[in-house]
Amino acid sequence: MEIKRFLGIRNTTSPERLKVGEMQAGTNVDTDNTGRLLSRDGTTLVVDAAGAHSLYANHVLAVMAVGTSLRMRRSATVWDEIATLTTSDPISYETVLDTVYFSNGTDKGRIVRGEVREWGITPPVSQPQATATTGSLPPGNYMYALTFVRSDGHESGTGLAGSIDLPNGGGIAFSDIEISTNPEINGKIVYISGSNGEVLFKALELPNTQPQATYSGSGLDMAIPLITQFAGPPPAGSIVRSYNGLMYVATGNVVYYSEPYAMELFHRDTDYLQFTAPVAMFEGVNDGVYVATVDSPGDEQESSAGTWFLSGPGPGKFQSVKMFDYGAIPGSSVLTQAAFFETQPQAEAEGQQGRPAVIWVTRHGVVLARDGGNIQNLTEAVYSFPSAASAAGMVRQHRGYVNYVVTLQGVGSANNKYVGG
Repeated sequence: MEIKRFLGIRNTTSPERLKVGEMQAGTNVDTDNTGRLLSRDGTTLVVDAAGAHSLYANHVLAVMAVGTSLRMRRSATVWDEIATLTTSDPISYETVLDTVYFSNGTDKGRIVRGEVREWGITPPVSQPQATATTGSLPPGNYMYALTFVRSDGHESGTGLAGSIDLPNGGGIAFSDIEISTNPEINGKIVYISGSNGEVLFKALELPNTQPQATYSGSGLDMAIPLITQFAGPPPAGSIVRSYNGLMYVATGNVVYYSEPYAMELFHRDTDYLQFTAPVAMFEGVNDGVYVATVDSPGDEQESSAGTWFLSGPGPGKFQSVKMFDYGAIPGSSVLTQAAFFETQPQAEAEGQQGRPAVIWVTRHGVVLARDGGNIQNLTEAVYSFPSAASAAGMVRQHRGYVNYVVTLQGVGSANNKYVGG
């Protein structure tokens, strides 16, 4: 018998019923795009680090964790510690411009020019004390609030405004103005409303170290409104992703999202998406987001798990369509290029540029999703995957073809594997 094209492993039928080219097992072999069987390349140990996990690389850096030590690559064999985390749980990363945002569900931060810094600014604990003094404000009630300003210009949120009555007009003397302990904070701003007004405007710009100040103007110089009130830093989460100018952080059943183009300002009381089970995947394409929850291994009723396509530009405009009654294995998803998974005529007809695809693993098989809710399970008919607690996936171009490589942890029983008898 001549086998001209290998079709990969199949475990959903008995060995004697396999088609020509289908394999019962394949150890240390690769199948290229033409069906040719190749010996798999060996491995080279680069870093001997027990407990290594959460490897990530982009156009500016490569990082990984070893236990609770977050390390950055300096050379092929040298990885310097840049932070000590409080847990060794898997880390989710996302790059926006040249900043890498990360979280493991407990710790969170951003990597800027090789240094780990706080992600978001903790707002002032309370508003300053205010007393009446001489000045040119007209009579009335005045609200006021304090924000912190980072050296890169990012401004914190602030809580409920304070207020003071000036029955005869005058000025406002502020004392006990909080000093931030964040080393990146080099300034702060005091906002004041108009007389009996509800909108606060920038009144005083101060160095972070200054504990008191006075506003004695008329209010006519106040023109810039406060836009960060009640916003704060993001929560820690198991998934960190950006889509269409917003940052999304998944923690449990909830996905919180930031202000537009403000990756560090979140209104956690109001701005979130709620799902039926813990979120296992959140990946954006050009015209929407694919979201999948965690499957419960052995739950054949699929009571709470699911996969959705949220089409549209963002919250408030998303249109939700449930694609599958099963979810995803956490950590398996990879955002990649649609052209990797198309024939040459398909790719040429649809164009090579700007067409993302997401690939991930479920206990029902490998799923591929493109723009427009175009989604398919690639392997369910031929290969039964086991349930798993977590995974790590990547897409690589190697030896002239493309691989989706995934490892599974906490593996359970296969979903629909052939059993003789």
